[in-house]
Amino acid sequence: MLTFLTANGMQVTHCASLVQLDHLLTHNSYTLIILDRLLPEGDSLDHIDAIKSLHTGYIIMLSALGMSHDRISGLNAGADYYLAKPVDLDELLAVCRSVMRKTDNAVGTSEWYLSEERKSIVTPAGIELGLTGSEFNLVKSLMQDPNVIFKREAIVEKLGFDVDNYDVRRLDTLVCRLRGKVRSASHEDIPIHTFSKVGYAWKATVPAN
Repeated sequence: MLTFLTANGMQVTHCASLVQLDHLLTHNSYTLIILDRLLPEGDSLDHIDAIKSLHTGYIIMLSALGMSHDRISGLNAGADYYLAKPVDLDELLAVCRSVMRKTDNAVGTSEWYLSEERKSIVTPAGIELGLTGSEFNLVKSLMQDPNVIFKREAIVEKLGFDVDNYDVRRLDTLVCRLRGKVRSASHEDIPIHTFSKVGYAWKATVPAN
């Protein structure tokens, strides 16, 4: 994989453990991390918050754990992409290049617009996507207080459900599906950030009313 990515123009730094990764991130910055899920220290999902405290770029997770619930767990934990092993190297390269394009094309504004009337969201690139009722209410509840981390239970209450009778895994699935929907239609990442074992936050500029 390292040889393949390097041969295709990627500048790659390799490390074999989370200890080495921590050292690299303390002294360097990277556009993206390709993170194996099963490392000598255990499941990297358990360490992803610590990684993201040092790394503000993208995370592509690779794992032999490739079932649907494994991918959902990875994305909900904070990975931007989740690819199952054995990974198709051409697909991995395509994802890496997609990330690089997003970084290269980044502009000063990251505003997302929510249309109450049309029940839709407009991406910074101007692509409008229709949302289901649940998707719209979720985005609206987070955008009302940007950069605030809401616990899952608080979001459930904002959505009008009884916390005691609501499986919060339904919320995780809703977020995961919404991310996939937006990414598939616009090639942009909706700025709903996951805080493992805590909840979610909207991390982007909200247009002034």
